[in-house]
Amino acid sequence: MPGGRPHILALLGATLALMPGMAISGSVDVRVTSAIPMPGAAIALPDLQDRTRQAPLPDVAPLKSGLDALAAGDSPRARGVRNALPAQSLDQHILAWAIALYGGDKVPSGDITAAAKMLPNWPGTVALRRNSERALYRENPAPDIVIRAFDGSQPQTFEGVMVLARAYVASGNIKAARSVLSPFWRTAILEARDEA
Repeated sequence: MPGGRPHILALLGATLALMPGMAISGSVDVRVTSAIPMPGAAIALPDLQDRTRQAPLPDVAPLKSGLDALAAGDSPRARGVRNALPAQSLDQHILAWAIALYGGDKVPSGDITAAAKMLPNWPGTVALRRNSERALYRENPAPDIVIRAFDGSQPQTFEGVMVLARAYVASGNIKAARSVLSPFWRTAILEARDEA
């Protein structure tokens, strides 16, 4: 994980941990405003001070634990925390997004794809696609799985080009493999490790 990512995750975790406190501290101070009459207020207003005492603060400890695990490079533990969070909760979405973006090479392509489908309007969709292609390359699944994963779209990474072209060759579709490779080889600048 590059040096800047743990700081981003730590900042995200700290912000999320402080949000409930900021929301409560930014609420209306009943002692100051209760004496201000509201024109035309014929309905009784609830006592805000009682509501703030009764409202339970959301438990951010699991989310923080998952983000801390991710920042420490422990993607499997972060995935375990994510799976234990309530389904479709904001905390689960935040952790799924962070894992898919910053989880590194221990995150399966299925997790990344699931996060992209679950959070289509969240930032980083291009990075999610690239991470998914790299994960598919590492996993090297059956050709039909790879072809379905790309669903007719062009790969965006070297790894994506390689895994999709191999899948087409393995399935006997040389013409499709060539259509994937040709645009890439004409325009891509390869790194030394990719040329080897």
